[in-house]
Amino acid sequence: MLQEVVAPPERKLAFRAGDRRNLAAQARALVQDPVLRRRLGEAARAWVSRERTWRANGERYRALYEEILSES
Repeated sequence: MLQEVVAPPERKLAFRAGDRRNLAAQARALVQDPVLRRRLGEAARAWVSRERTWRANGERYRALYEEILSES
């Protein structure tokens, strides 16, 4: 999973790798809290709509390529 996309805590809940109890607690929080689910979903959707457009990706890659080419 790309951390830049999910960015805890604003667009997801995170759990400790290998910790099934912590995973269950995070899942329980989502099941029990519709406001939290909606907030995370809306924040994720807004980020994708803003940051994952052709224009945004083009600008990101152009800046990267310009940086790489200026170093040589």
